[in-house]
Amino acid sequence: MEVSPTQQSTGGIPSRNRFEDLTSEDFMKIMFTELSNQDPLEPQDTQALLNQINTVRSIESNVQLMTQLTELVSQNQFAMAGTLVGKTISGLDESFLPVQGRVKSAAVEGNQIMLTLASGERVPMDNIESILESEPNQG
Repeated sequence: MEVSPTQQSTGGIPSRNRFEDLTSEDFMKIMFTELSNQDPLEPQDTQALLNQINTVRSIESNVQLMTQLTELVSQNQFAMAGTLVGKTISGLDESFLPVQGRVKSAAVEGNQIMLTLASGERVPMDNIESILESEPNQG
């Protein structure tokens, strides 16, 4: 197993951005702890605190939006793959060899959509080069 420079510098443990692990609840706990331990003679700026809370909420909303958009795109691609069942396509199989055939089925595998041809060959949705008209005698 190859060790990356990041893993070498952290003793074999991949480094992560700790902010990614911080939830809004964790952030609120930190803020309340900070407020309860502040010097009463020199209180912190309330507006700065509110700005930080709003920033965390905005980041959390953006992350949720990106997750929802990613799911929507995936569902849309799968629906599109479903419309290809019974049609003839050409493209590159998993080994990047040219193939052509009638689509027998579509399935989600991991984070990609795979089409299985009547011949048994499998084509990732991203590797489709053309969609051909099916011949009338094919069903």
